[in-house]
This record gives sequence, C-alpha cells and structure tokens, in this order.
Amino acid sequence: MAQIYVHSHHGNEVFELQNGNGTEVSIVYNPALATLRVTSHDEQRMFIVEEEESLLQKKLILKNEYGVKIGQMGNEKWHIGRGHIDIEQERFFYKWQKSPATELIIYQDSLSNPLLRSALNADQASSLEQLHRRSGAGQCLLMALCWHLFLPVSREHSLSHAV
Repeated sequence: MAQIYVHSHHGNEVFELQNGNGTEVSIVYNPALATLRVTSHDEQRMFIVEEEESLLQKKLILKNEYGVKIGQMGNEKWHIGRGHIDIEQERFFYKWQKSPATELIIYQDSLSNPLLRSALNADQASSLEQLHRRSGAGQCLLMALCWHLFLPVSREHSLSHAV
C-alpha cells in the first residue's frame, strides 16, 4: 500500500506519496502564493490554485502555469470527507476513510476498484486534517494526486497503488 508523508519546510507544506520503490510523487504547496509544485515520473509542473465562490458552494480551481483552467474540486455536502475532482474531462472521486485506520481512497468507477489507496499514520492524519481546515492544503493534495493519476504513465502503474 502506498503511504503519504506530510511535513513542513520553510512555510510550505510538503507531501510525498511513497510506495515500495521510493517516492513516486512529491507535492509542495505554498499557501502564501497559492501554488503547487508537483514532481512525478521525472516531470515537474507548477499549478495555481484559486478559490471560486458561488451562491451554493465554494470550488477550488486548478490552473496550469499559464493560467488555463485544467481542473476543479467539489465537495459533497451530505458526506464529510467525500467529493469529486475533475481533471480535464475525467472525474475522480475521493473518500477519507477513518476506520479501522485513516486512509485516502481515490477512484473513478467504483470504490471497490480504487486507483489509489494510501495510508496515513495517526500523527499525519491529524496534521492533514488541521491543514485541510487551516489552509486547504489537504484539498490541494487531492487535486495534485488526481493530476498525477491522470497522467498516462501513472495509469500503467495504478494497480501498484491500489494494493
């Protein structure tokens, strides 16, 4: 099973998705600039994160380094810890599961067939929940992971994540 490691470095929130072979994706969120730097499969990208408010809900918008919208995130009002993320023309669903252990599940068609299932230890889970409430870092983590899963090279390896 993949593991997400969380730590802070010079005011940035750093997330690393690691599997048995080492770090697969590294995500650095800068809350002051509202940017994400993602390193995945020898590819580095920078994204801009913006919040868009409507009458009914807030949306988090993901833009590439040129300011072009490539994705957005919506939360389910009736289910805490669940929602969807659209990257390009594909929709991903996520679920934070807290029992028996805290883990993040990202899937497309069925929860029983996840693209990513990643564990968090208790300290990381509580710090991620605090980050999620404080700065939206947890939401940025989800959007960056979905972008990573959207890459064709990640599709080839998605079975290794969902063990």
